[in-house]
Amino acid sequence: MPALGTHLTYAPAPSRAETREQLSKATYDLLVIGGGILGISTAWHAAQSGLRVALVDAGDFAGATSSASSKLLHGGLRYLQTGAVKLVAENHFERRAVSRQVAPHLANPLTFYLPVYKGGPH
Repeated sequence: MPALGTHLTYAPAPSRAETREQLSKATYDLLVIGGGILGISTAWHAAQSGLRVALVDAGDFAGATSSASSKLLHGGLRYLQTGAVKLVAENHFERRAVSRQVAPHLANPLTFYLPVYKGGPH
C-alpha cells in the first residue's frame, strides 16, 4: 500500500494499435482469444505449466458476459438432466479453479434452497 500522503497515478490503457505492436514483438506458446471464464482459466493453467501466454479479448475481460449474467459461478447442474456428466464435471473443475486459485477474492460460496413441489417437473 502507498504511504499516507502519496498519490497513485495510473497510465491510460494502451490503444489497440499499441497492444498489437507489443504482441507482435514477443513470442508466445499460446494465444488465448476471449477473456471469459474459460479463456482466463485456460491462460492461467497454461502459464502455471510454464508456457508464455497472451490473452486477448474484444473488450474488458469478461465484460461482455458480466452485464448480462447473474454473476454466479455455477456447476451447470441442469445439464445432468440430459446426461451431460462430463460437461458438469468440467464446469465444476473451472468453478473450483476460479474460487481457489484464479480469483478467490471474487468468489464467495452461497447457500441455495431449491423448492421441490409435489406434482412439479422435478
